[in-house]
Amino acid sequence: IRDLLEKAEEEAPGFKISLLRSHARRVLAVEGKSAEKAKACASCALISVGSECSFCRITRRALGYPLGLQLRRSIVNSVGFNIRTVSKQA
Repeated sequence: IRDLLEKAEEEAPGFKISLLRSHARRVLAVEGKSAEKAKACASCALISVGSECSFCRITRRALGYPLGLQLRRSIVNSVGFNIRTVSKQA
């Protein structure tokens, strides 16, 4: 995943920050419209409307395991700041 992100950044400078901004806009839109429905992905803890985010669901189907947490860690390490997560509520 890290290599994929690095290659995308080389080919399109600003790709990683654009990806983060896009995700932030989706998070804010979901929180603003239906915060009570926003949940944390069971695999990576990022925002999801179901029990698992679409990235983890797709990678689980394709590879047999989710890659959301690895991608999240890679982005955090590359950018150097924490990504806000949805608090897990019972």
